[in-house]
Amino acid sequence: VVILVEPKRGENIGAAARGMKNFGLRELRLVRPAGGEWPNEKARAVAARAVDLIDAAKVYDDLDAALADLQYVYAASGRPRAQVCDALPPAGTRIGVMFGREDNGLYNDELVRANAILTIDTDPNFYSLNLGQAVLITCYELFRCVCECGQTIR
Repeated sequence: VVILVEPKRGENIGAAARGMKNFGLRELRLVRPAGGEWPNEKARAVAARAVDLIDAAKVYDDLDAALADLQYVYAASGRPRAQVCDALPPAGTRIGVMFGREDNGLYNDELVRANAILTIDTDPNFYSLNLGQAVLITCYELFRCVCECGQTIR
């Protein structure tokens, strides 16, 4: 499950959905997306053939509700944090990866809801990734890791 917290641009939501579908993830959750109306036509345009994920995206008023049925949650952060984990939880565990706002990422009170923090190695002088790019890279890494472990992505 991919959770986007207060995404501001429909284009980034569409790019995230497209990256998810490329690597077998099918459940998108949005916490208070900006811009009012959902689904957003800009998200649909960028999603291309992942429009089904846009149409099926669940919208939540608060983060706790979006995380309630998940057993293990990763939080993506552009800044190195102490709470990092290199292992996947056991097979069958319902996991989610949450991503923050395009301009500020996840707030500290949101990060503490995660079981582990994940970061994407980048040039330390320019570590900020576009939201859609971060989701794409994360989905690729999950896909690769899950395939190596002989598990399946739902």
